[in-house]
Amino acid sequence: MDVLTKRHSLLRFLRVYALSGIVLFFFLFVLVKTENMQHNLLAIALFAIIAAVSFFLYVKSVANYAYSLSMMHWLFCLIFYGIAGFTQYLTNRFVYSLQVSDDILLYALMAILLWMFSFFLGSNLEITQSRGSLCRTLKAKIKPNYSFIVFSTITSVMIARYVLWQGGLSSLFSRSTGGMAFSRELQSETLLLSSLMRNFVLYSLVLSLVFSRRLRKGWFLVAVQMLCCLVVNPPLGMARYNVAAVYVGLMLIMFPRLKSNRVFSLIFFLSFVFLFPMINVFRNFSLGEVSFEMLVATVDNIATNFLHGDYDAFSMIINTVNYVYENGISWGYQLLGPLLFFVPRSIWANKPTGSGHTVRVYQGHQFTNVSSPLIAEGIINFGLVGVGIFGLGFGKITRTLDALFWEQQFEDNNRSIDLIYPFLLPLFFFMNRGDLLSTFAYMFSHVAVFFTLSWINNLFLIPRAGDMNTKTPNNLYA
Repeated sequence: MDVLTKRHSLLRFLRVYALSGIVLFFFLFVLVKTENMQHNLLAIALFAIIAAVSFFLYVKSVANYAYSLSMMHWLFCLIFYGIAGFTQYLTNRFVYSLQVSDDILLYALMAILLWMFSFFLGSNLEITQSRGSLCRTLKAKIKPNYSFIVFSTITSVMIARYVLWQGGLSSLFSRSTGGMAFSRELQSETLLLSSLMRNFVLYSLVLSLVFSRRLRKGWFLVAVQMLCCLVVNPPLGMARYNVAAVYVGLMLIMFPRLKSNRVFSLIFFLSFVFLFPMINVFRNFSLGEVSFEMLVATVDNIATNFLHGDYDAFSMIINTVNYVYENGISWGYQLLGPLLFFVPRSIWANKPTGSGHTVRVYQGHQFTNVSSPLIAEGIINFGLVGVGIFGLGFGKITRTLDALFWEQQFEDNNRSIDLIYPFLLPLFFFMNRGDLLSTFAYMFSHVAVFFTLSWINNLFLIPRAGDMNTKTPNNLYA
């Protein structure tokens, strides 16, 4: 190893540990701000293990790759369990005024540790080079096509015009009116129309952006599509997980140099802690009603934010444990909801509702818009065995996708995985919070629209006569 390589490696690790120091300082700051410390030493020890392990594996993930699904998972564990859960415990202020016995608390903490261990084990299993259709589809290259840029621009303008006509300008600046253009009598129809239109504009922009970069033309049309995307996917008019899914993914597509440094991990962490709470103000207020003081108040006391419903993941694990103690596990029935999300309730009247909704309704609460972390999904389906199985499965999936994306780290890629993977990062982060029914359906809509547009792009391509006999499944989009 020459001197320059050693220097580059040293600087890279210095940047990683500098970021680690910022995260650790933040964690210590939260602890200092807490009061009324509890005295269950075993619970404190388990919280410390959760925080230390998730923090270490988060740093290790950042050291391996600039960003990854694994990094998102360990960051979630650090924030929602190591920081938020510990803060709620130390202050004895669990979300939804939850009262927790020591037995239930320790059970929940052991479930979290089991999840972390099984996820780590699954993410370190040996990866075999699959030659299946899914692998070929993800690695297939998409051929740049100017005709697609024109088609997608025209369609995006029509969708943006429809949104403005139905919702007006006010729908761009408040969550309370942001989905007005997609509103239908049935919620399923509303979600379907919203996902179809919003994702169509989003992934049309993604493909057009990549095509224009390679063809070196069509930039004006891309700019028009960007404006359409801001109209159809308004940052102030959508739920925060929608905003993150759209604009975090776009940022990584637009700035490919983020693959070669560790800046993204810091950007996402700071955005999640500071920017997303500010966006939440627009949930109930329009732009004209929001003052600068209201925005500042959302981050004035960071520790207090961890006591609110946005960080209810740990509390919902405890709620789910209580539910299972009284009703038993569902033996996989609750899992049928996410797997068969596309079956309408008009056909399947007893279709399972979201796990968080199910737990809250049983406990007699009217507010049911709550989370259900993947750990809680494992518990409600198969108990602690389910936690281990879910952890192994999701760990294996994230390892496979991470390795597939980063196997061509320093090339100018135009594979399908290169374009959809950046959007999977924030989607997977919020899937960790759950519930699985809504997040799985939402992630599926992103993937389905992306590959549908890739297929449409392929229809516009007219292969040369000499290429007609050379097409194989390995170059589906080439």
